Amino acid sequence: MAKEANGTEQQAPQLELDPRLQEASRLTDEERWSEAFELLQGMESEYPDDPMLMAMLGTVAGEMEARGLAYDYFRKGLAAQPTDPDILVLLGAGLARFDDPEAEGVLRLAALTAPHFAAARYQYGSYLAREGMVELAVSELVAARDLDPEDAAIHRELGLAYWLAGDTQSAAASLEQAAELAAEDVEARLLAGFMRMLSGEEEEGAEVVVRTAPELEEEGEVQIVAALAAGAEGWIDEAWTALARAGAAAIPADEALVVEVEEALDAGAEAARRLLLEEVLPRVFHERILTRP
Repeated sequence: MAKEANGTEQQAPQLELDPRLQEASRLTDEERWSEAFELLQGMESEYPDDPMLMAMLGTVAGEMEARGLAYDYFRKGLAAQPTDPDILVLLGAGLARFDDPEAEGVLRLAALTAPHFAAARYQYGSYLAREGMVELAVSELVAARDLDPEDAAIHRELGLAYWLAGDTQSAAASLEQAAELAAEDVEARLLAGFMRMLSGEEEEGAEVVVRTAPELEEEGEVQIVAALAAGAEGWIDEAWTALARAGAAAIPADEALVVEVEEALDAGAEAARRLLLEEVLPRVFHERILTRP
């Protein structure tokens, strides 16, 4: 504690009591990232070593695509050696996005010290799944699901971990549950559709994917999958519409793949189905589930 000029002790400022913190949290809830970042950054001089502030700054900077700045804040937060599980979860998840080797230890510490904290088990399980430790991942994510069974994100991650572990039936059930719990979660619905097609329910899965794809029009490969799924079911108009979106997507699909899809659609439903199930869908699904949340 610092001392004032008259010799009395002055309490260090406490971040959790600062009303600006609540305002910043409200702004992040509304996804007003630049305003939240400006407010939080204005607090940095008063709380230069506070790991919670560093974690929040890192998280918001990441949402603003300021990756270098985000990483610096996460490292500063870790340097403060926090022990609070809430802070550890934020820092560990943040560091994991940069493949920082210390992420595993941070997330493991959060899960071990707060075994009844669903977010800690969830983030650690998600990390383990993406690092290939699928049995441990499933165990952590099952624990997270049991602690918070209404959290769609946990069901989604558990479904992906089951898929990586080769348990197709459990994967499909978890992804369906995620989609039911969060109808507004486009990613959950898309993955549930992918999973249905991969597990043999091709028409049902195609309906979900074709219906969901326009909400992700900036992603060319999603449109490619939708085009082939529609083509495999004989929905020709929907197939060519999805392929047109693929060509105009902000994140375009490979040009050679677009040509291959055009040829498959011209060749008929079986050619589209073969290309979808044997090549395109397994690759796109696998790449997508390995992307960090």
